[in-house]
Parts: sequence; structure tokens; C-alpha cells
Amino acid sequence: MENVVVAGAGFAGIQAALSLGRKEFNVELIDRDLKQVYTPGLIDLVRGRCSQKDLEIDTHSVFADSSVDLYEEEITDIRPEEKIVVGEQSHSYDYLILALGGNPIRPEGFEDVILPYTLDEAVELRNVDGKIAVVGSGYTGIEYACELAEKGLEVTLYDQLTRPLNRFPENVSERSLEMLYSKDIDFKGGKQIERIENGEVFYKEGSERFDQVVANLGVEPNRLIEESIGGIETNKGLSVIGYEDIFAVGDCNNLERKSAHESVIEAKKVVKNIQREAHEGIRPVKTGQSAVLVSMGSTGLYIREKTVIEARVFRYAKDIVRKAYIMNLKRQGWMLRNLM
Repeated sequence: MENVVVAGAGFAGIQAALSLGRKEFNVELIDRDLKQVYTPGLIDLVRGRCSQKDLEIDTHSVFADSSVDLYEEEITDIRPEEKIVVGEQSHSYDYLILALGGNPIRPEGFEDVILPYTLDEAVELRNVDGKIAVVGSGYTGIEYACELAEKGLEVTLYDQLTRPLNRFPENVSERSLEMLYSKDIDFKGGKQIERIENGEVFYKEGSERFDQVVANLGVEPNRLIEESIGGIETNKGLSVIGYEDIFAVGDCNNLERKSAHESVIEAKKVVKNIQREAHEGIRPVKTGQSAVLVSMGSTGLYIREKTVIEARVFRYAKDIVRKAYIMNLKRQGWMLRNLM
């Protein structure tokens, strides 16, 4: 049987390991921390809508007594010429799936800011008070801005571009901007932040002081992959250019879609491409924007292409999605153990 190493136990890595485990592959899942965090739910910690325990998934319990081998190791090197992944020990592979995620972007000069991409950083926002700046108006930045505003805090939202949710059509940005203003959130677009120091945000036109600054600028490519492979450009089948035996999913590839949902879809697509017979063509990932739910405090937005709908139900739909995701992992783990 061929050996597949899955590097990273996040949304994509766990899904890939579950799917491959039900096929005739030897699967090794490697991560320095085998407790997955449901990161789309981190904003719910700001006002105590859920607990840390609600967001933690014990990967060991998902794969207990299954054919998938787990290794809690920090990956320190990838050697594609030798087909080896190096952690505390060396792991050889026939196929490698890169699902290590990315590194939160912190530009040089951004000091004393909260990067709410982990449990610990998100929990810090429970206790912030006063005047708050949120830098970055993608949907994560907007979600944090709204949660903080509903705590009764004075919130200013900055972005170097002139409209929020700029990856979506203009009508979506206009609707979200109306909702931000309705929550007394001051949106300052077209501001290129030069540096942040001791709570003071500096930009070309001047500066403003805050009690706390939250930065939501997305993630950059994983540095280990850049150093080991020299890039993460993939073809439409998510195979890394120049390496037919290496696939990259989620934040490890060059595609623009970076949601947890899209990462899971990509993992399933990669498994199909690893399974394909020699005469079969690569199965490409679909392009185009999928539906997105954006929390805006006590309400929410449903966005799909140019369609944007506001309703309180969409806020609670995100809770249902989280619970359904965790239940589905448990179901797949049971199937892996019992339906081999």
C-alpha cells in the first residue's frame, strides 16, 4: 500500500486523513498540536457566546483505534528529493499533503497588537475595554469589530482599501458599511497604516491613540514550505508545480479561497486525485466564490456572489455549522473504525 503523509491537523489535514483512511493507503497525520481549534468560532469568545472547550477538537479521539497513525511532532524540514518529512523522526512518503496553514500577517512596526487567530489571543478580547482599533476589514475583521462594538466599546475599523469586504462586489460592501455605521463603528478606508506603537496607530495623514489594537490582516504562506520547496503554486488539481507527488490545501496553496469550508472541499478533491488511475485526468477544483456567512454582532449576512441578505438567523446558522462540523468528524471517525 502507498504511504501518504498529511502535514498539518487542521480542517484540511483532518479531512484528508479521514478520507484516505477509508481507502487502501497507509496514512500518517503529523502536527505539533493534535488538538484542532474551530477557528471560525473564535469570535464567539469575545462576548462569551461559547467556551474554549466548545471550540477544541481532540484529534486523538477522532482517530482512536483507527488505521491512521498520529504523530504529535513539529515538522522542521521537508525534503522532496528524498520524499521525506522530518519531525522528531523522519517520515517517508509516496504522496505528501501540505496542510500546515499559514502564519498570521504582522507587518514590521506593528507592536503590541492582538492577532486573534489562536485561542489565547482571542480570549484576550474578552477583557479589553475602552477605545479599540481593528485593522483589516475582511470578514474576520468585520466580525471582531461588531462583537467588540456590542460589548459597548468604541470601535474604529481601518483598511488600506476604500471599502470593507473588498473581495466581494460593491453592493456587498455598501450593505456591510451600512450595518457598521448602524453599530456606531467608524470605518476609515484608504488608510495605509505605517506603524502601531503603544496603542497609537500612525498613517500618512496623522495618528490616533487607542486602548487596544486588533490586527486582522490574514495569513501569509507557511515559511517552512517556502524554505523547503521554494513556493506553493499549484495546478488546478492542487498538485504543487514541479512535484506531482505533493499536494497543497488551504492556506498552503496559491488559491484565493481560504475559508475553513473551502479547505475541507480541497482536501476531498486531493484525495480523489491521489486515488485516480494512471489513465484518469486530474480533477480540478471549482473556481468562483462560494456562499459565506458573516457574523455582525447579534445579526448576520448571507453572501453569495452579488446576493447579500441580512437576518438574525444567519448569526445562529454559524453556531449550527460549527456543531454540525464537529458531529461530522465524530461520525467519520466512527466509520473509519467500524466500516473498514
